[in-house]
This record gives sequence, structure tokens and C-alpha cells, in this order.
Amino acid sequence: MDIRQMKYFIAVADEMSFTKAAEKLFIAQPPLSRAIQNLEEELDVSLLVRNTRSIELTEAGKYFYENSKKIVQSEMHLKKMTQQIGGANNTLRIGFIGSAIHSELAECIKYYRLKYPDIAIHVEAMNTLQQIEKLKNGKIDIGIGRLKSIDHEIERIILKEEKLYVALYKEHPLLQLKVNQSLSLEDIVDEPIILFPDTPQPNFLSNILEIFEVKMISPSNLFEPVRDIHSALGLVLAGFGITIVNEGVVNLYSKDLVFIPLSEAFAFSPIILRYRKKENYTPVENFINLSKKIFGYELKAT
Repeated sequence: MDIRQMKYFIAVADEMSFTKAAEKLFIAQPPLSRAIQNLEEELDVSLLVRNTRSIELTEAGKYFYENSKKIVQSEMHLKKMTQQIGGANNTLRIGFIGSAIHSELAECIKYYRLKYPDIAIHVEAMNTLQQIEKLKNGKIDIGIGRLKSIDHEIERIILKEEKLYVALYKEHPLLQLKVNQSLSLEDIVDEPIILFPDTPQPNFLSNILEIFEVKMISPSNLFEPVRDIHSALGLVLAGFGITIVNEGVVNLYSKDLVFIPLSEAFAFSPIILRYRKKENYTPVENFINLSKKIFGYELKAT
């Protein structure tokens, strides 16, 4: 029994399909099936119940699956830490949600590069769920997202809770009622609301709908979700409706649009830093400490 067999079995258990698992592993299905059969023969126990249309894990299979994941993750962590300690991988890899770059995150990255010039920084835009997966498999070291998803293998720090703003075109009738004031969810519930992004939920769109649910009201005129914040604001500028954005983007578009804060205290979008639990990599620790300082985390925590 080896790590390769464990990885094969985990893929099959995750997908509950030999065909999908083979595609995920980039191998043909027959070798994958033989590898699982050899594993069962070596263990002298059935790990899977194979039906004509589906497969299921036996009790032994469930036990083997959970513990194989721990061993595979431990093996990846061992490899990564050995490379780091040996100086073979003196890099910091950061995954971030696109809208977060308009916050203090950009300043964090800039000052980190100045303070630690010997550390190569690689950045890549990705959603929060992708960040969690890539943190767990060692492909990134830091994740900056907005969703509050919890994973027992990942630590998280809420660096900031950004206020949410309603974006309107300059001639919008609501501005006659609420000049330089705030808007409540009741004020906008019947307005045409443009949501984004159009990616699978949970995402920023989920955050906005949840805020309405907290107040137990339902928007009556929702657009089909558009691709991104730029598309949404473009439609607002064209007079199609309104949208809701985080405060980090307000200054970028203030010349063309009007932004009024939502009055509800719970109407915010968090910026959350994630990293692997029990991480012992100095570049990660340094980035966390710098981020806390720039975002003012210690002041808010006290």
C-alpha cells in the first residue's frame, strides 16, 4: 500500500464514480479500477460496494477514506516544509478574491515586498472555496476572501468588515430623498437590483441575499446576475437599476456614480485572511503580522 493508491481511492470516494475520478486524475479508467482492486486484495477487505449505476463506501471504506486523507495531507505538508526549510521554495503564494485588492490588501503586498525583498510573492485571483482547497493541498500559503466558510484544517482572521454601499446613477430618484444620508434595505427592496457575480454560489451575491434574509424582506425586481462588479456598475451608469458594493470600490467610481451607505449595522462584507493550521513558515507569519498592522486588526481586537 502506498500514497499513490491512497490518492486514487480518495479521488474515487470524492467523485463516487470511477469515470469522474479517472478524469480528475488524468488517467484511464481500467488502471484506476485495477489499482483499487489491488488495494482491496492487499487489505483483504471490501472498501466499495459497486452497483450498476453507482458506488458506495463500506464502513471499512469510510474509515480508510478519512484516514487516507490525513496521511496524504501530512505527506504534502512534510514535502512542502522540507523544501521551505531547505531553501528550495523561498516564496509566498497568495490567493485573493478580486474585490479585496481594492482594500488595504494592496498596501500589505507592496510593503511586504519592500520589507522582505528576498521572498518571491506569487499572487492569483480565485474565489474563497478555491482558496480553501488550494491551502489544504499546499498550492497557496495565504488566502484572502470574503466568505465565512469554516474548515477544521484552516485558520482564519477577519481583518476587516467593509461597509456596503448602494451604487446609483446621479439622477436616480432616491437621491432626492436621501441626499448625503444612508439607505435602508426597505428603501431599495422594490428597486431593480443588479447582482454579481454569475459564478456558482456561495459568493458575494450570497452575502447580499443573506442580508435581506436577516431583515426578512425579499427584493422584488432582481436582475439575472452579471459577470462582475464592472458589468454591474456599467448597467447602473446606464440607468438600468442599482447595485450593492463594498466600500473598497467607492473611490474608484465616485466621479460617475453616487454611493450611499446601507444603514443596517449588519450590512457589511468581511475581508478574511486564511492559512493552514499549525503553519510554521516564517514568510506566512510575517505576512499575517504585517496584514494585522495595516488593517488595524489589533486595535479592533482590543
